[in-house]
Amino acid sequence: MAVWITAVFSLFTFFVRTVSATGQTSTVSIPVGTVFMVVCWRLVGRTRAEATRRGVPLPGGYEVARWVALGLAVLSVLGSIVAMTS
Repeated sequence: MAVWITAVFSLFTFFVRTVSATGQTSTVSIPVGTVFMVVCWRLVGRTRAEATRRGVPLPGGYEVARWVALGLAVLSVLGSIVAMTS
């Protein structure tokens, strides 16, 4: 369950918008989802090592969660780039 929670959190991005006294707007975007993606990959890596040690196959949902986390983290970074350039 923790693997899927971290996979979903991989999409999170924090946005901070500031408006100066002259009316100029600037946006700072922090793709914190990449941290959750790393946590997800590490959880799956540990689970895979444990499954290998026991000689049992890794359930398919773990690999799917790992790639979903990567995809969502990429979207988080791309969203940050778009927000900061517009």
